[in-house]
Order: sequence, then structure tokens, then C-alpha cells
Amino acid sequence: MKLVGLTKEAAIEALKKAGCTWRVMHEDGKAFLGTADVQHRRCNLTIEKGVVTRATFG
Repeated sequence: MKLVGLTKEAAIEALKKAGCTWRVMHEDGKAFLGTADVQHRRCNLTIEKGVVTRATFG
């Protein structure tokens, strides 16, 4: 699934449609806490100016 380059809203909608969970780990230079457990259907997003710049699963 290609998420990099999508707006935050479009990426979240695509993840929901695919049955995945998601969380924003970084947004506009701010880091957010996350748990260390691995969830293969959870996407970790990095957002800059409303656009996804990085997306990793796990």
C-alpha cells in the first residue's frame, strides 16, 4: 500500500478501508509516544505539512 505523498486524511481513509489501524508517530517536527508492541496491521505515520512522508508497518 503506497501512503507516502498522500494527505493525512487520505492515508487514514485508505488504512481504514484496508482494515488497518494507524497512529501518528511524528507530525510537523513533534514526536508522539507509542508502545513497543508489534502489530503487523498497524501503520506508523510521519506527517509534514499535512502530507505523509513516512509510513511503516509493525
